[in-house]
Amino acid sequence: QRSYYEELLRNGVRLYLLPAPELLHAKHMSIDDDIAVIGSSNLDMRSFTLNLEITLVAYDAGVVRDLRVIEKAFLDRSNEVVAEEWKKQRITAKLVDNLARLTASLQ
Repeated sequence: QRSYYEELLRNGVRLYLLPAPELLHAKHMSIDDDIAVIGSSNLDMRSFTLNLEITLVAYDAGVVRDLRVIEKAFLDRSNEVVAEEWKKQRITAKLVDNLARLTASLQ
């Protein structure tokens, strides 16, 4: 996913990374104050058709409030990716990220 960071940052998306070795596999988001989306699905055809993953959409302000507490706990211990710093990464790192992106559909 790192090969997408520069474009996302350029378009105003804020990215946060947990410090290694911590990993967050959860997929969740809150929208406004009344929609929470929680699940295991990636946004790709493999997750939707092959892996039979599932996502819950909750239209409930209480669920959104609870999810935001969890989101804040993760954000508080994460580091924001700064566009100017990200652009300074080594060319070899960019090459590896872009090669991984090219072969992602084969994995």
